[in-house]
Amino acid sequence: MRHRSEPARDALAAKWMGGFGPNHFSLGITTNINHHTSLALLSPADVHYHRAQTVFQQRQDVMHAAYQKTPQRFVKGLPLPLQLPSAVWIHPPMPTTRCD
Repeated sequence: MRHRSEPARDALAAKWMGGFGPNHFSLGITTNINHHTSLALLSPADVHYHRAQTVFQQRQDVMHAAYQKTPQRFVKGLPLPLQLPSAVWIHPPMPTTRCD
């Protein structure tokens, strides 16, 4: 079996990926538009590009303004935005066991 060299393989992969625009369904929508509950209703791009704290602050500002305007709507008090978990996995790593 013949294998491609790494640069040739990388060039082929880049050419293939270049056919997808930023708004392609599998890349753009999933990465930039979908807000995932496991990511505190952030998009993967927000987390990857470290925009989470900015988004959380914007959400908190909006919730605080709504609470100030009509506090009777918030029976549990001032709402707090969701917090980003420390780790999110599609497939968590398997626990390792030591054999001594």
